[in-house]
Amino acid sequence: EMMEKGVPLLIIDPHGEYATLKRPNDDADIAALAARFDVDVRGYENVTIYTPTNLKTCEYADKVLRLNGRNLKPGEIIQYVPGELNNSEIGLVYEAVNQLAEDRRNFAIKEYTIKDVLHEITTSRSNMKWAVVNKLEPLANAEFLSDRPTPMADLFARGKTSIVDLK
Repeated sequence: EMMEKGVPLLIIDPHGEYATLKRPNDDADIAALAARFDVDVRGYENVTIYTPTNLKTCEYADKVLRLNGRNLKPGEIIQYVPGELNNSEIGLVYEAVNQLAEDRRNFAIKEYTIKDVLHEITTSRSNMKWAVVNKLEPLANAEFLSDRPTPMADLFARGKTSIVDLK
């Protein structure tokens, strides 16, 4: 009903079931049930499905949801890392980000990305760096941390439904 009235909707979909709003269900049992209760089986045109992974992983998604990946603080990076980091690994992330922050001040660099953090870690003398690199590489290669984040106006527009499919 809200979609039909043009209310902007953002649906966080942890299980991937709302993507079906985009297309009418063509299952014969559903069609019979819909006819029995005099309900239209339909899809909605103004639905955009976002994925935080990539379009190869979620083939039915329309776009990748991109979060602002510029100038992340160490705690933010640690939260995004798949799996856990031990205290020594966390220390390397803090050292890398602190070095990049110092470089920004000294060399008037405007911003850094997760790839810059990863590069900074690879220059460390610590033997622990390769474990951190292994854990950060998927994050650096993912499309969802970007220097071009998805604008909020794209997610919330009159007459539009945005679904973030986390499946």
